[in-house]
Amino acid sequence: MNKEISDLLELLEGVRGLLVRELEPLDEQALNARIRPDFNSIGMLVRHVADMERLMIGQQVGGVPAGVDRQSAFRVEPATRAELLEQLAAAGRLSRETLGALAPEALDEDGMRLLSGLALNKRQTVVYAIAHIAHHRAQILLLRKWLGC
Repeated sequence: MNKEISDLLELLEGVRGLLVRELEPLDEQALNARIRPDFNSIGMLVRHVADMERLMIGQQVGGVPAGVDRQSAFRVEPATRAELLEQLAAAGRLSRETLGALAPEALDEDGMRLLSGLALNKRQTVVYAIAHIAHHRAQILLLRKWLGC
């Protein structure tokens, strides 16, 4: 693994680790609470983050079919801490395997196409995955404040 890929993986794992730390003090009631019926719970957001990391890194960068239904994370189903942590850990394992096997020149190959239509190369796809986790971590911080946990 070259330095650029190693640096991207280190940042990805660091940002995911920050998200995991936000879950540590939360019980299952807090993980599943919704401040309004039309808002997502913390558990829903964490499921979404894990699904999208598998989709962006595993599938779009590594070519491993993720089998992700983009809406499944937002179904109102109670989440357990163990389930959420395992989903994040599984996404992390797939990202390490995928990026560990990636040739440096592959970073310039086509990656994912955003819903907006913007086409990303594989390098940009990894950066977008990192930004995606950070974005939802910020939402979780805000939800924690609103929920008082």
